[in-house]
Amino acid sequence: MNIFLIIVVLVLSYFVVRYTLKVLNKSKYRTLIVVMTVFFSSVFVLFLILTRFIPNAVVEYVSSGINITENKLNEISPDYTNQVLDKEKISTFLQDTKQVRFNFNEYTEGVSFITRILGIDTYMFFYEDFAENLDNNIQLFEKNNIPFTMHNILQYIKDEVGVRINVIVGNIMLVLFFLALVVDGLILLFVVAMKKRWIDFDKKSIIFGEDI
Repeated sequence: MNIFLIIVVLVLSYFVVRYTLKVLNKSKYRTLIVVMTVFFSSVFVLFLILTRFIPNAVVEYVSSGINITENKLNEISPDYTNQVLDKEKISTFLQDTKQVRFNFNEYTEGVSFITRILGIDTYMFFYEDFAENLDNNIQLFEKNNIPFTMHNILQYIKDEVGVRINVIVGNIMLVLFFLALVVDGLILLFVVAMKKRWIDFDKKSIIFGEDI
């Protein structure tokens, strides 16, 4: 979908530029309008391209935070994260949200602000939701024959984060796409208004009606 949206934005901007050059061939504002169209389309395309890398960056960041958490637990008790635990031990661990946030904050090198915010907030949302619905999640693990270990729990939460991030990024892309359409539409409307001389910058006025 990302490539399709980029192509649509570029094609629409191309037609806006082409139409501007055609109908405002004698206007001194033609170059300014073309430059504005190219600039805004370039900005939107750049953001659309950047959003494509967000999901992988967030999942990588979350994975690093989980690895730090697991390493610390295994340092205290070897292979602890692969041990099958009862509900009480899991519940006690899941209540310590401050330590989890601290573990994520340890890995910040080369991580953008947006990646950290999306990663931590989304992960903690599912982390706390898992703790609140612990009984249902235990049944889910048993139903799928998944050992109830810390490693499997943290990986399950990471998978949920990956799904949610893709949804969030998809919504961001659609918002950017519609903003690009609105901007191109406004520029096109402005060009039409100048062509029909509803707007006359030489006289510095806005003209209403058919007579000029």
